[in-house]
Amino acid sequence: CTKADVAIVPQGANTSLTGGSVPRNECDRPTVIVNLRRLSKILPIGDDGKQVLCFSGAGIFDLKDKMEKDYERDSHSVLGSIFLNPTVGAGVAYGSGGTQIRKGPVWTERALFLKVKDDGSVELVNTLGLRDGGDPIGFLDARAQLKTEDVDPKSTGSCSWPDYGGVVRAFNENKVSRFNADTTGLECCRSEGKVLILATMHDTYPIPKKSQLVWVACKDFADAHALKREVALKGADCMSKTCEYMNSEVYNGVDRAGRILVKMIELVGMQRLEPLWNLKLSIEMIPLPFTNIICDKFLYWFNNIIPHPLPQELRDFGRDYGHHVLMELGEYSDGEVDRLRGALDKFVAGKPPGEVKYQ
Repeated sequence: CTKADVAIVPQGANTSLTGGSVPRNECDRPTVIVNLRRLSKILPIGDDGKQVLCFSGAGIFDLKDKMEKDYERDSHSVLGSIFLNPTVGAGVAYGSGGTQIRKGPVWTERALFLKVKDDGSVELVNTLGLRDGGDPIGFLDARAQLKTEDVDPKSTGSCSWPDYGGVVRAFNENKVSRFNADTTGLECCRSEGKVLILATMHDTYPIPKKSQLVWVACKDFADAHALKREVALKGADCMSKTCEYMNSEVYNGVDRAGRILVKMIELVGMQRLEPLWNLKLSIEMIPLPFTNIICDKFLYWFNNIIPHPLPQELRDFGRDYGHHVLMELGEYSDGEVDRLRGALDKFVAGKPPGEVKYQ
């Protein structure tokens, strides 16, 4: 392909969430799509599973499920899109995970990927740090699990963004702590398909002893912004697990077209929803008039026959407030959830009555 000047588009789970899975007609040269979904192997490292090596086509739901069941560990990407089981490689390529304020985005310095050099030749870049005898692909193909001694102790590359919690809590420095197009690190991180990722290594995380999901509704955007600083990012030992913002437009959009999807998750579960999503994509690819929009139109037309999935108090929040913050509070240290709830109560009490509410 490179000799013929043919563009290569690496494809993950083909969810189309990022719009990068299928090339548009704007490309100025022939294009080949390489679907990486069959590269789905997940290789925990050692008996404790504190690190894991994933082939690029491994699904993030499959990764989460395996690490929770076998090692009681939390994987790096527990995101809203997890019900579609998008791939680990796509997460690395797009830096997904902005809501994961304790873990950080999907980022690593340990990877195996292909890139095209300036002279047009293809180079295999290997920073995994394994004792693979110079044949990383053959070595990984032959393994169902990695032992601690398979990792070269001389390799010091990080498997997650170092001290990410400290980075995002540095509010007053003269730089942005987190932004979507941050290409810090290896070429595969935020590469957006410019390199072809084959495998990456990642840290896993302890599962909190308990957790609470809190919905905070704010009249003013400035309050939502202050909430993030004063509660979600309060301190190293008092920090929410996740933090996600949405405005009234996002809330209303989901309410008008997303109820069927919520009901399907309730009925069949997250893991069984992927085939239904693939069926939707297959219908959209049929070369007949309107097939590219008929599924979305159906979801929109029949949305309101499904009962509202939220309790009345949260529906009132959506109607009366323009800004919403969802935080998951985790008990990573003794009393941490209570400290976070105390900080939240103090924040709400410091605002005029009715300006900020939470459930």
